[in-house]
Amino acid sequence: MATTITRSHVSWKGRRFDLSSALTFTLELDDDMWCYDCPSLGLLGCGPSREAAIARFESEFAFLWDEIACESDDALLPQAQELKRRLTRLVSSVREAA
Repeated sequence: MATTITRSHVSWKGRRFDLSSALTFTLELDDDMWCYDCPSLGLLGCGPSREAAIARFESEFAFLWDEIACESDDALLPQAQELKRRLTRLVSSVREAA
């Protein structure tokens, strides 16, 4: 059975991404692996534990921010430009985690 998780922020490696609106993803045990799915950002991944799957989600989110949201539009394909717009609308601030 899938669990729905709603986040108002994402934290990864000393950074906190505050979100302008809640982000929802699902977490489900599938074949002895915990898997998360966040269709709004195209994120999908698994880990051997619930905590590992959530950590993977957080690392993937930070990766998208660094590699897509912070990139020049000229360097991105149209699909990535759209993802960049979704990310920049979603993230209200990025700061060092307290």
